[in-house]
Amino acid sequence: MNKVGVFVCTGCDIGATLNLENFEAVVSEQGSTSYMTHECLCAPEGVAAIHSAVDDGVDGVVIAACSHRAKIEEFTFDRTKVYVERVCLREQVVWSHEGEAEDIQMLAEDLLRMGTIRAVKVHAPQPLDKDIDRTVLVVGGGLAGLHAAQAAAGMGNPVVLVEAAADLGGYVAGMKDIVPETPPYDTVHPNEIDRLITAVENDTNITIYKSTRTKQIDGMPGQFKPSRFINARFALLPGLTKPVRPRTAVRFHVGTSDVPGHMVL
Repeated sequence: MNKVGVFVCTGCDIGATLNLENFEAVVSEQGSTSYMTHECLCAPEGVAAIHSAVDDGVDGVVIAACSHRAKIEEFTFDRTKVYVERVCLREQVVWSHEGEAEDIQMLAEDLLRMGTIRAVKVHAPQPLDKDIDRTVLVVGGGLAGLHAAQAAAGMGNPVVLVEAAADLGGYVAGMKDIVPETPPYDTVHPNEIDRLITAVENDTNITIYKSTRTKQIDGMPGQFKPSRFINARFALLPGLTKPVRPRTAVRFHVGTSDVPGHMVL
C-alpha cells in the first residue's frame, strides 16, 4: 500500500508490559508513514482516529492490539479502499508469555515488524475490467440439477440447464414412490418430481437443452464458454433454419453472449 499507518493500543496490559517507545522506529524502518498509540483503540475515540487517518489518505492500516477474532465490527473498513492488518499483542504476547522483558519485547517487535511489512507490500485489489455475466450453467436435469436450476433462477440469475436424456427428472422420474425426506418417515411418499419439472420448464429465467451433453468448458468464472453435443437424431436450434445432424458440436456462450447457439467449424 502507498501510505501505511500503524495504530497501537496501550490498554489490556500492552502498555504496561511493553516498551512502546521503540515501536515507532521499528515500523518506520519497514516503510510506515504514520504511527499512533491510544489507550483504548477499540473505543469510539480510537476508531475515529483511525477513520480520520484514512480520510487523510492512509490506505494501509496496521492495528496492533487484541486478536483478530476480537473487535471485528470496530476494526472493519471498506476493503475496496483500505487494507487492514491485525497484529495480536495482547493474546500472543503480553497475556501468554512470562519471563525476561527483553524476550517479550523482541517478540512484540517482530510481530509488529511482520505486520507492517505485509501492509506495505500488499497491493490493493483492482476491479476486473471485463464484463461479468451472471448466467449459471447447470449440467444434468435430475433431482439435484432441477433444484440447483430453480434455486439459481430464484436469485435472479439466468440459467442454462443441459440434460443428456430426452426428458428431465433423471432416475427419480421413473419412481412411483420415494424415500421420505420429511415427516412421516415410516412410509414412502408419493413422487412429486413432476411438479418440480413443470416449475422449472415454466420458469422464464431457465433455458433448457434436452438430449444434449457438454463437450468442453473453457474460460473463467463469469466468462465460461461451454461447448455442447446434440445427442438427438435431429435437433432444431435457435438461430438455425434446418435440423442439426447427430453429434454436431455447437458452441453456446454462458457469460459472453445472449445468442444460445451457432455452428463451430
